[in-house]
Amino acid sequence: MIARYTRTEMGRIWSDENKFRCWLQVEATASEVLADAGIVPPEAARAIRTRATINGPEDVARILEIESEVRHDVIAVTTAMAEKIGPESRWLHYGLTSTDV
Repeated sequence: MIARYTRTEMGRIWSDENKFRCWLQVEATASEVLADAGIVPPEAARAIRTRATINGPEDVARILEIESEVRHDVIAVTTAMAEKIGPESRWLHYGLTSTDV
């Protein structure tokens, strides 16, 4: 969206930060459903839900930095979140495709 033509509220909805937060909601929910099904360890689903967070411009900047290297938006998000999650991140994006997110 072009900033000068966008109201603040609409700009927030369509911001990279909000987009990444929405993607992480899908990722965390998927991991919890898979944990309920016995596919993902419950502690991994909890780690994903609690540690995979977008806490402001610095997280967005890190994602965009990774994306400039890997040239894939979802890989950039999962890579940046893996840095925060730790070893349990091996279950992040498990069973999903980029289209799912």
